[in-house]
Amino acid sequence: MPDTKRSLEAGYEVSDMNVRVIVVSLIGLAVMMIAGFVTIVLLMRGFDESDQTNIAGQSPPLSLAGAQTPDGPLLQQDPVADKEVVLEAARARLDNYGPATESHGMHIPIKRAMQLVAEGKVPYRQKPQSARVEDAAPVNKENQ
Repeated sequence: MPDTKRSLEAGYEVSDMNVRVIVVSLIGLAVMMIAGFVTIVLLMRGFDESDQTNIAGQSPPLSLAGAQTPDGPLLQQDPVADKEVVLEAARARLDNYGPATESHGMHIPIKRAMQLVAEGKVPYRQKPQSARVEDAAPVNKENQ
């Protein structure tokens, strides 16, 4: 009688599991894990050794060519200081009197401009008004 029939009659699995297959699978898995670990360690050591050879300086072709400056735009040497220079120029423009543009007269400090607008001495731009309903043409309801 096959194991399947006996198992159905008994109501439980009557055959044992195949221990050999499980053990061989676990050994194979362990071997693959160890091989992967060894491969990673060897790769990392190779990368580290190649890094150590380049630490002494530039690669030989660059060191033979001497110092060269590229033609294109160069990176900022000190971005924080450059930003401060730009911000200081903007603050100076906002906090002082000076020419606005070549054809449009002068600009005033922003605090003084806000003060004049608040006092109502200087007009400020308002949003354009939308068309009023009264100005619209009458609609003839009979033609609809």
